[in-house]
Amino acid sequence: MVYNFVYAIPTYKAAKKIFKVEKPDIVHLNSTCLFMCAKAAKTVDKNIKVICHVREPLQQNIWGQILKYMGNKYCDEFIAIDQYDASTVRAPKSQIDVIYNFVDFNSYNSKVKSDVLRKELNTNECDIIFLLLARLSPSNGCLELIRQWKKCPNNQKNHLVIVGEIPGTEEKYSQECHKEADEEENIHILNFRKDVEQIIASSDIMVCPFTEPHFARAIVEGAAMGKPSLVVNVDGAKELVVNDKTGFIYSNQKELEHYIDIFSENVTLRKEMGKNAEDYALENFNADINAARTFLHYE
Repeated sequence: MVYNFVYAIPTYKAAKKIFKVEKPDIVHLNSTCLFMCAKAAKTVDKNIKVICHVREPLQQNIWGQILKYMGNKYCDEFIAIDQYDASTVRAPKSQIDVIYNFVDFNSYNSKVKSDVLRKELNTNECDIIFLLLARLSPSNGCLELIRQWKKCPNNQKNHLVIVGEIPGTEEKYSQECHKEADEEENIHILNFRKDVEQIIASSDIMVCPFTEPHFARAIVEGAAMGKPSLVVNVDGAKELVVNDKTGFIYSNQKELEHYIDIFSENVTLRKEMGKNAEDYALENFNADINAARTFLHYE
């Protein structure tokens, strides 16, 4: 955020120069942080329509207040990636459209088959893999989930796999995650990697334990591949799940344990929820549909 303010004036001047040459009808800001480009557009021509993509919730601090003020002053419309992010803009509802982040079903779909994780972890055929695909950070709740997982009494055949380690980092939070995970043989922390589709395909349930509201892309990708999910009751992430249909939303340790038991014991339910998740993704997280909605918003 500090970086954006340091370069605010240079950004404004550069954008203004471009707009004078290109004379655009519409300017689409890829982030709320680009408000100086919106100001530049309106300075060049007040009739230029400015649409701001809200890809993260605006915080309740001085920086967030500045983004809200500048956005509402210079932007005509907003496209938010979820309902919660939209609510933080504080703009009139008529100016906000919610279009969820989407996935390419050519890459993410239930036809992709893989056992890459099972081979790497040497798990039994009947073991269940719960996958958290997220960077090791406090906002993603990795440490909290590890500690909760260790308290679950019936996890003998369940594996928690966290793919989000960044090689070469020695952050204290990461070290704490490893320390806690090393005490449990069924908790595995792996490095970030590029074979995301294969990792998801080789898992059974997607997990999202976020401690702060934000969009959970891995849940969307998992749904597209027919994977049900277990999501904490946090704004943003919980919007991506239809509770009791495409997955479960939990609020405490007792509910987490209960839903883990249900998933691990009921193969039929896992498959049914996975199919529901895929259908839901095809309707709500489809690249073709959501891109078309964006173009319609331009019109």
